[in-house]
Amino acid sequence: MRNQALIIIAAILFSGCLFRQTVFQKAQFLMNLQIDSTFNLNSSQEDFVKKELSSFLTSLSKSEIPNLQGILKDASRSLLTDVSQQEIEVFFERWNEIYTRAMIRASNPVGQFLYTLQPEQRARLKNENEKKNREKQKALSEGFEKYNETRKRKLISQISTWIGDLNRPQLNAVSEFSQLDFDWSKRELSARKRSQEILLNSLHEAKDPHTLSQLFLQQQTAPYSQLDPEHNALRLERRKQWIQLITTLARNVSPGQRTFFERESESLSADLALIGANAD
Repeated sequence: MRNQALIIIAAILFSGCLFRQTVFQKAQFLMNLQIDSTFNLNSSQEDFVKKELSSFLTSLSKSEIPNLQGILKDASRSLLTDVSQQEIEVFFERWNEIYTRAMIRASNPVGQFLYTLQPEQRARLKNENEKKNREKQKALSEGFEKYNETRKRKLISQISTWIGDLNRPQLNAVSEFSQLDFDWSKRELSARKRSQEILLNSLHEAKDPHTLSQLFLQQQTAPYSQLDPEHNALRLERRKQWIQLITTLARNVSPGQRTFFERESESLSADLALIGANAD
């Protein structure tokens, strides 16, 4: 379910990069498609999801887009100085505050929707979770070397879209980060399965929508799942690793990379403004 929640934020953040026209409508369409493919909605659920998604996106676009643009602007400004790890942690906290506000805003309609799930729809969610878990397990079973190399290439590609080609200190930092990923991912997969089981049992036993709204918030915030303490600890461990990686990347940024990042940030900020305009 965390993936379903994240797609809401991801669509708002990145749909502008994919669609320069009518991004708001396309973001809503993509989310409808994702939810329907997971649960196979009936007609009343589909009407509810369309209505609530439109309301949620409109509200979120108007309230949070200026905050997201502010983060991008401040990040570009920070690269002009020797950015500290503490500053990176502040950016993470600012993002988490936006994310948490979004999840609080979504919690009531999400709880209402989850309460309408039929046994066969809960089974579909379970099957979807198991499918993704098998895919992750298969990747891990290929061994450290292959998993690490695949993960490292993916990270380099993702980071390069923001700052261009990486220099040697940055590549070394990515390599160190990816080497930590294999062991962490094995432990996280086990914890994820436990959280999923807790969630599915709760969906089955819930007596009212409010209970499911609170369950949703427990899973999505503070800043990660509270359903399983070990899972939460693993997520926080990974957050620290990300902060260390980004700090190293920022401290070794070149003038050319700084210009690249400023250009990408300005482009995304313009896309976010376009999303807000389409939400009116």
